[in-house]
Amino acid sequence: MKVLLVGGGGREHALAWHLKKDPRVTQLFIAPGNAGTASLGTNLPIPATDVDALLAWAEKERPDRTFVGPEAPLCLGLVDRFLAKGFPIFGPNGKAARLESSKVFTKGSSRNTISPPPPGPTSPTPSPPTPTARNWAWRRATPRSSRPTAWPPERA
Repeated sequence: MKVLLVGGGGREHALAWHLKKDPRVTQLFIAPGNAGTASLGTNLPIPATDVDALLAWAEKERPDRTFVGPEAPLCLGLVDRFLAKGFPIFGPNGKAARLESSKVFTKGSSRNTISPPPPGPTSPTPSPPTPTARNWAWRRATPRSSRPTAWPPERA
């Protein structure tokens, strides 16, 4: 089985190591990979965020399975594009990946759920956060179980 692994960090090294141990995997390609993955498979000079180049490589080489490690290519719609072309790929689609990539989106979409987010401001832009933080009335919340106690506890 020919496998494409997208990413080049420590997570991808661990995935490559496990994939290499699988007897069904006959060829392992890692894009872009790193020095550690070079001994486990073939590193490809394609950035993980270059969705068009990854798709072009897949159309030429026809991998049997593709695994995506990092968040960025998921958010760029890599899974959606591969599925549209009929390539088996493991990873969330672009809409699901948005939950991880946008904390503002996640907070907004979980407001009316069984596990709502904590109260607080959200900023539409990543910088500058200071005015938003200064305008929010910070409250200190101390759960009853976290009150200071004597240590070690007294024995009866």
